[in-house]
Amino acid sequence: MKKTAYCRILPGIDSLLPIATKLIGKRRTALLANHASITSSGIPTALALKKAGINICAFFCPEHGFYGT
Repeated sequence: MKKTAYCRILPGIDSLLPIATKLIGKRRTALLANHASITSSGIPTALALKKAGINICAFFCPEHGFYGT
């Protein structure tokens, strides 16, 4: 039986979170996302950034709102 190599694919937010405060700091930040934007552990992107100390001051989302309808 042939062994298959697996690789883990991470959402971009998972790559950003460890360095977010260094890159963004306390700057006013806008988030372009929708309700499906989550971390690999299922935390919404907006909440994950807030917990990391990022100052989200504006959301840009689809016409039906950030949480959909």
